[in-house]
Amino acid sequence: MKNQKIEKVFSGRMKLDAKSFYEKYFKSLNIPEDIVIDVKEILEKYLDADLSRISDEDDFSKNLSFFWKFDSMADVEIILEIENKFNIKIENNEALNTTKLKDLVILVWKKIQDKNDKNSNE
Repeated sequence: MKNQKIEKVFSGRMKLDAKSFYEKYFKSLNIPEDIVIDVKEILEKYLDADLSRISDEDDFSKNLSFFWKFDSMADVEIILEIENKFNIKIENNEALNTTKLKDLVILVWKKIQDKNDKNSNE
């Protein structure tokens, strides 16, 4: 059932390896490649899905909302894993307002930058 929904959403899209995914959607934003790849890998792990055809504009509240029907706690697990991986804190309202993959990657990058700025000012 989940695989059928994934196939329907991603139908007609080319699979991208990690580097190609980064270059197509995030390189122009000057976000480090490892951050983008790590966020995507966390999503794949907790959603238990091949996301090689995902785009930066895919929306977890719209065309990808079916993922939550298969694991209602996946969103919490994803945020916790991202917080642990990058040593950042994502507030509940930030998580709720972050629905697109692009928004999530940008939020993580901003949090890392803020943390680094704060540490360099101390």
